Amino acid sequence: MSKNEYFSEEMANSYANAFQVHQKPCKTADIHKYWIRKLRYIWYLSLVATPVDIYAHTYQLINGEHDMLLEGGAFFIPYQISHWTMVTFALLSYYVYHYIPSNYWEYYFKFIKMNLIIHEYIYRCTIRKLSLTYRVMEFLLFIVISMKIYNEYSMLM
Repeated sequence: MSKNEYFSEEMANSYANAFQVHQKPCKTADIHKYWIRKLRYIWYLSLVATPVDIYAHTYQLINGEHDMLLEGGAFFIPYQISHWTMVTFALLSYYVYHYIPSNYWEYYFKFIKMNLIIHEYIYRCTIRKLSLTYRVMEFLLFIVISMKIYNEYSMLM
């Protein structure tokens, strides 16, 4: 097995701590610090980082980063769609590097850059200071609009 398939020792703690900041208020650094040294990069991301991220973001959807009900409001759902798009593309990077001709990488990186810009904009919408009433109303409005779009789209089929 190649040494390149593991995180470098210098990077392991930094990466684990970055995950914990991203996944607050869940305390996940110890899980990441342990497994990041034990598994190859692709296996760590697939078997540890992704399930822990799913747990942390499900918690954040309900309780937010500061233990406030629906803290991110309705924008938390598009934020998560953007987030999981980036996670998917990160997991695909191994295959892009090994199996996709390099002249196509430009499109891969352009998509990632565009998604990061959109992701940052949506994230800023999730960290607004809103009252609980406003957050609940915004979330319910998002659900109603989503259902309306779904019903319109399903009628076309």
